[in-house]
Amino acid sequence: MAAAPKDREGTVKAVSFGELCGLYLATTQGKPETTADEASSFSGQPSTTQPNTDQPSWKPSRAHRSLGDRSWEQSELGSGLHRDTLRSTDGAVLYVTHVDCTARKANGMAEDLLSVSFDQFASLRDDEIVPTVIDIFERLGICQGLGVTKEAITRMVGNGLSLYHKQPAYHTHRHAFDVFQATYFLLVATELRDTASHLEVFCLLIAALLHDVGHPGLTNDFHIREATPFAKFASFKQNSSDVNTCAHPNEVWHGDITRRLLLSDDGLLPSSHFSEETRAKVDRLVQQLISATDPSTQPDFLKSLDARLRQGDCLATDSTAPDDRLLILSLVMRCADVFHPLRPFHLHKKWALLFTKEISRQLMLEYARRKVPVKDPYGNLGASTIDFLNFHVIPLFRYFVKVFPDKSFTSTVLLRLNAKVDIWKSYDMMRETRATARDCVTR
Repeated sequence: MAAAPKDREGTVKAVSFGELCGLYLATTQGKPETTADEASSFSGQPSTTQPNTDQPSWKPSRAHRSLGDRSWEQSELGSGLHRDTLRSTDGAVLYVTHVDCTARKANGMAEDLLSVSFDQFASLRDDEIVPTVIDIFERLGICQGLGVTKEAITRMVGNGLSLYHKQPAYHTHRHAFDVFQATYFLLVATELRDTASHLEVFCLLIAALLHDVGHPGLTNDFHIREATPFAKFASFKQNSSDVNTCAHPNEVWHGDITRRLLLSDDGLLPSSHFSEETRAKVDRLVQQLISATDPSTQPDFLKSLDARLRQGDCLATDSTAPDDRLLILSLVMRCADVFHPLRPFHLHKKWALLFTKEISRQLMLEYARRKVPVKDPYGNLGASTIDFLNFHVIPLFRYFVKVFPDKSFTSTVLLRLNAKVDIWKSYDMMRETRATARDCVTR
């Protein structure tokens, strides 16, 4: 491996975000501007700055135990993410991971997939996810309806899932499948599959599967605040000829990877086999549905949905008006993305803990970068989850119930969510009681 670049004193040179972003953008455009020696500096070499002896108020995770004396761009997590980024955007064709499509399927899977209580952790191994996804596509008749071969969609699904990073705790291929299964369930439970076209169902399922592809486990606010390569890339795309419906770094990144998987020469819908009209329709709708998963856009979306529901005619799920179709599909996409609170509490709690773990890693990066005081994110897990349910999930599903009334599933949605709020209230009370008891014993 080539030596890292040195400054005048002969010490290891710190690589700035600007330099890293220059390498990244040059790679995506096929115009290398950085040497191999410079690129090797992303290997996580220690910073020359003196470590801060102040420790955060809670114990760091193992992956971030040594981040106190490193800058973000030199951290093990940061360098690993951007190595993956460079690999996955080197040219028009994304790298391929072999997928064993002959892997067995779990018994009784067809019925379980149409259940709110579906537990993928107990039911599916990693090598069973791709065959299960393909089975759902086949059962809905998507491949035949669009003229896509089973081999082509299997390759695309395998490639897409392989591009989910391993570093994040929450935004992984498992989250992608959770949202995909929830989308399938909602299509059937609301009978939307009977009124939606093959193209709409296809776009909805593809967006569900790839809506977080390449997610680095960092929030949009962090990207913008720290001027990460993801923020630079979003700015570059917004200023280029490429049209994207969302300006936020994560969603721009997910959308760009998905576009390559679908429309490149080796993608699912190559120009040699599909008309430009079909390709454009698919690209536009998939990008819109991926953008719909951006939490910051939910208030505006709910305002638009509320205004539409207040009009004289009802918002029929079989409406052919383009704006109505997009509202309905976006609502399903948003609900599927936050579906886990409707599942049994042990599954919902697992996802809440994974999300908190991912946030805790970002907090440690911010501590390493700016020495920002860090509080234990697990200390108020119940209260923070209640806020998430009350301000994000419940308002969304209130409108879901209005759009899809008189369905057996929708009649219990709000009851399920309110029950989770009550459980989380008890959860924090029990944590406080146990902590008090431990203090009494140790005195």
